Amino acid sequence: MKSGLRPRFLIRVQMTPDKDLKKATVNNKHDAWNPGLESIIPPHLNNLITLFNEGNAFASYQNTQEAVHLTGLSMARLADLNFERMAVHELLIRVTAELSVPDGPSYEYLGLQLRGMVETIHQQYLKPELSALNQAYDGFRADAKKNLLSILAGEIQANPNQDAKQNKGWLGWLKPKKAEKRTASTLSRDQADLNKIQDWTNAAHGESDPNRSAQLAALAEIGRGILGQRGRLSPDHDLMADLALRLYCQDYGTLEVRRLVAPIFDKAVAAEGYRVLPNQTKRIVMNTKGASAAGKSTIRPHQRKLAKRLGIPWKDFALISPDYWRKYLIDYDGLGDDYKYAAMLTGMELAVIDQKLDRLMAEKAKRNDMPHMLIDRFRFDSFMVSDDGEYESRLLTRFGDMVYLFFVVTPPHETVERAWQRGLTTQRYKAVDDLLYHNIEAYKGMPELFFSWTAVGNKTVHYEFLDNDVPLGEDPRTIAFGENAAMTILDPKAMDKIDRFRHVNIHAKRADDVLEETPDHDYGFLRQCITMMASITWADHATGSVWGEMKNSKWQTTDSDVLPDGLNDDLANDQAFQNALNWPLDQGLPKPEHQINLTEEKLKTIGRWADQ
Repeated sequence: MKSGLRPRFLIRVQMTPDKDLKKATVNNKHDAWNPGLESIIPPHLNNLITLFNEGNAFASYQNTQEAVHLTGLSMARLADLNFERMAVHELLIRVTAELSVPDGPSYEYLGLQLRGMVETIHQQYLKPELSALNQAYDGFRADAKKNLLSILAGEIQANPNQDAKQNKGWLGWLKPKKAEKRTASTLSRDQADLNKIQDWTNAAHGESDPNRSAQLAALAEIGRGILGQRGRLSPDHDLMADLALRLYCQDYGTLEVRRLVAPIFDKAVAAEGYRVLPNQTKRIVMNTKGASAAGKSTIRPHQRKLAKRLGIPWKDFALISPDYWRKYLIDYDGLGDDYKYAAMLTGMELAVIDQKLDRLMAEKAKRNDMPHMLIDRFRFDSFMVSDDGEYESRLLTRFGDMVYLFFVVTPPHETVERAWQRGLTTQRYKAVDDLLYHNIEAYKGMPELFFSWTAVGNKTVHYEFLDNDVPLGEDPRTIAFGENAAMTILDPKAMDKIDRFRHVNIHAKRADDVLEETPDHDYGFLRQCITMMASITWADHATGSVWGEMKNSKWQTTDSDVLPDGLNDDLANDQAFQNALNWPLDQGLPKPEHQINLTEEKLKTIGRWADQ
């Protein structure tokens, strides 16, 4: 399989047994390139995937698989969690988004503090009320199921000639039948099914009651799925209602859980003396982007220092790093020899909770009740730009008035090594091919994300590209930085890493085999910067001295006397590099008149440059 063709799943589930996988995991010698797990969950662990574990959910893994075959929807979309598990989601996102969580010097400290706060609220305040809460939520589900059946009874009439009742089980009505000619009556029935789905959709959009709107929308989504898979709706109303109930509980049910949990959460916050994050009228958002295990969390101490330089108390930031939730979702030690799969077993649920966090933040923004935020998460869609080129409308960064974007550029093979070291410390492991594929996703997405944000006109966007190809523990090097459409480039050759690091062999078994052989690069990202930035200042990484300036892609000034060491050789020996810079060979331009204000620029950057 070519590196760019891999399916974009957060988690992949193996449908056929591999009897030797567990044995190999236990017996082989493990290291960064053979970490003791594969990117496919072994079949014997499927029932431990946390979205379908019997202690968390009404629907098992097998039951949900059947629903997937019937509807074509994803496993995560068809999960059916019980009240307590949904309440845990609510506690995780509310502690993350609304409370000041103590942060310390080590990677693990923030997670330990966050999970400790959630555990206190869960065990000491939620558990004593759980019986009454379960009863209330069961009543909510029962009312919803009754309403869904009522909608179906009023709008769908089962064909008495259907033989569904003779077939047992969820998928009984899908058992093969004799070939049916496409008569005018069957075509009419198909159109009738389409009309019903459209009626539900229209009614959902026009319904003023959000509860009923959500029920109609859930039925429409299930109907579209079944129609797409089977070509006709199921005559089994109870089946249709059960499936729609799952979607309804994921959507509107989340709000009901929030309503039930809210007084308990507020009581716990007051009793424990937790600090509520203050609302900010002018919000600062720091967003760190990079591949999985690229070192995003390791720059958090530098971001903390940046906040101090900006005069913003670190305790006023919501520290949004969903990976810290994992250890509250599963007992790593309880997995025995399979403990390395813990992160994969929580992957789908983590994504579900993360989406709930986005929804909560959007609701808080509407109420004008938002804190400063630090965002550190790897999510495939966090690197995606919509078809119309907009990124701003998608994720949490849009809520900032002043945005700081940090792009962590780490060699793909280093992410494998760093992930292994992280696993030894925190027990969070990832398969090698997953890690390498994340690099492809990240470095493909970075340019589009960057240019979409620098084009935003209604807020200040400061950005910094950090070369993390340094020994673990050392400060990353600043490659480039800027504000909106004004950019300063300190290391133009290093900009090419964003192009090169997307050409990855995900099947590599050693560091030397990771980067694929590619044709000569044309410095595509550097070219894009030159084309799209209104102004570029070229400066020496070691000293900060300005040696050139561009406006709207054209050179305005150059100073050959202060060219950085080695740049002359790069220009002379790399024609593609020279072409990318559109280098003015005649050198007939004036010298730069201004220099970088190092004090001011270092106030807003966190990497190492200019004799640091």
